[in-house]
Amino acid sequence: MNKFFENLIYSDSLRSLIIKIVLSVIVFWLQKLLFIFLQRL
Repeated sequence: MNKFFENLIYSDSLRSLIIKIVLSVIVFWLQKLLFIFLQRL
């Protein structure tokens, strides 16, 4: 597991940038869905 994180940190910046963008998009959509879900309660 440690090896995986090391590779993630020391990987080329482009790949880590893509990962960060994808993660932020996922988080954004999760918040949006949660907000809609809570409004319907």
